[in-house]
Amino acid sequence: MKKVQRDFALKDVKEYKGIAYFENRKDAESHMKKFAPKGRIVEYERGYAIQVRTSGPYLNKSGKIT
Repeated sequence: MKKVQRDFALKDVKEYKGIAYFENRKDAESHMKKFAPKGRIVEYERGYAIQVRTSGPYLNKSGKIT
């Protein structure tokens, strides 16, 4: 299994109900480029989440769709 290099620390990412919330937008953009390049970043009170498509599912910490 190939190890994925991360530009951010996973401790800075909070996960709630299977959705990853990033403290800053830059980390969210980096995660999105790797796992959902056509996705979008949505800002919530918890942080920045990555939505795979409009009205679609979100990504978790490991880049899987929830």
